[in-house]
This record gives sequence, C-alpha cells and structure tokens, in this order.
Amino acid sequence: MAAVLPFRAMTLATAPATAPATAPALAFAVAGAAEAQPPVVVSIPKSNGNKNTITPNTNTPNKKRPGSSLLNTRAKRIAAIVVAALLLGELFFLTYNGLGGASGKTAAVNPSPAAVISSQLSHNRNGQIGEVGYDYALNLTNVGPYIKTVDTKKLAPLSNNYLAEIDNNGTKQVVLIDETAVGRVIAFNADWSAYLAGNGRAVFDDVKAGSRAEQLVKAYDGYQILVFRLAIGQTYTDGKNVYILAQPQYTAMKDGRWATVDDVFLYTLVRQENTLVISEIEQIKLPASKDTG
Repeated sequence: MAAVLPFRAMTLATAPATAPATAPALAFAVAGAAEAQPPVVVSIPKSNGNKNTITPNTNTPNKKRPGSSLLNTRAKRIAAIVVAALLLGELFFLTYNGLGGASGKTAAVNPSPAAVISSQLSHNRNGQIGEVGYDYALNLTNVGPYIKTVDTKKLAPLSNNYLAEIDNNGTKQVVLIDETAVGRVIAFNADWSAYLAGNGRAVFDDVKAGSRAEQLVKAYDGYQILVFRLAIGQTYTDGKNVYILAQPQYTAMKDGRWATVDDVFLYTLVRQENTLVISEIEQIKLPASKDTG
C-alpha cells in the first residue's frame, strides 16, 4: 500500500535511483534580481445608460417637519464620528498592539520584499534550498479567499516594522518584523530538510513548542525532503501575529517512493521573546492546484 504525506492524502510514485534533477518551472523573481512588478488592474464601473444622467427636479419639494433636516444632519455626524473612531481604533490596534508597537516605538517597512529576502539568505543553511525568491502573486487578493485557518479580513500589510530592541555587543539594535519573519520561513524550510536527512534538530528552534507546526515536522519523520525552490510572497499582520504566504517546491521521498509538492502555504508566526517562531502552517487548496490523492 502506498504511503501518504501527512499534509494530505497523496499517492507516492515509484522513485528513480536518484531524485529528479529538475523541478517544474515556477515563475518568480530570484532574490537579488530585478523585481517583477504586479499588473495594475483598474476596475471600471458598468455604464447604467441614462441612469447616470442627473435630471433637474422641477417638482415642488415635500414639506418637512420643522427641525427634521437638523436631526438628520446630527445623526449623520454622530454616525460619521462612530465610524471614524472605530477605524482609528483598528488602525491603532494594527499598528501598535501586540508585536512590539505597544512601546510606542516604530520602524519603517522595507518597500522592497526582494531586498528583505536577499538580506536573509544566510538562513538557507548549507544551501539546503536550491533557490529562494520573491513572488508578488502570493498575496491575499489571489489566495485570501481560500485560506481557512485565519480571518483574512483582519489582516493588513505591515505598517510598523518594529519588533524589539536588543543589545548587540553594547550597541542597540532594532529587530525588524519583516526580516525576522522572512528569515524564519527560509530557516524552517532549510532546517526541516536537514533534520529529515539526519543533520541536526535546528528546525525545532524555528517552531513553537507544542504547536501544530511542530506536529507537522514530526509527522514527516522517515521522509527525506529536497527543497528545490522557495517563493516568498507578502507579509501581513493582525496586530498580534505575523503571516507570510510562501510556495515551497519540494520532493518528499520514503521507501523508494516520491512525490513533488508545490502548493501555497500560509505560515503563522508568533512572538517568542525578541524573535518570531512558526506556530501554524496551512496548506492552501487553490482551485488550480493538482491533487493526486
């Protein structure tokens, strides 16, 4: 009976003597290369014909109760104030709550995701991942409707990049959220591959103890994972945790059988002291993804 991957039922094909030399093509920008720019989509409202034409009202206005206009104006103002307060509260939550902004300290977000990835390539320990890059298509617009473990309506792009401040040999150093999160996702995929090959247990430093992410790492015991490519997309936050969309492309092998996985994953990262660790990994079921199970 064929073995199956823990993430989902998948029949493993008979493996050749060695792993495939190449992986299916994946269009994404290699870290350090010029960034691909997303297409600009402009939504044009449908024409309503004559309904868009403003026709002067020649009818005699209806008589209103004295003061009714004033009451309506006051009600509208009150409603506007309530909405504004809610929006400001939400903005304050997303910007200052939870991750490090509660101290009032802020840090700018790097506008170049590819530059952030390039700065974290050292986490690809021993070159376990063949290629790491940025894919702008990995965003909530494209993937959000298919995410099950997180309420994507509460997610927003990073606005405050401050996580913590540490003492680095007498020098104050700011720990940035985007760099820490991206570095952790790269490290996890590299360390996971190394762990399954019997080369250390660093992957358990990348995940939260007792979390579902740790359970998934252990569920693959007995497999070998060869990560060909890792495409990293957008980073989001709900004010408490950090979320990264990524597409690792790897081959899983066990008992002479293998399968290639190239699905999109959502990594949930939580704060642990002055860093971030992975607590949840959701394999996202996209309509176009191929399921051989």
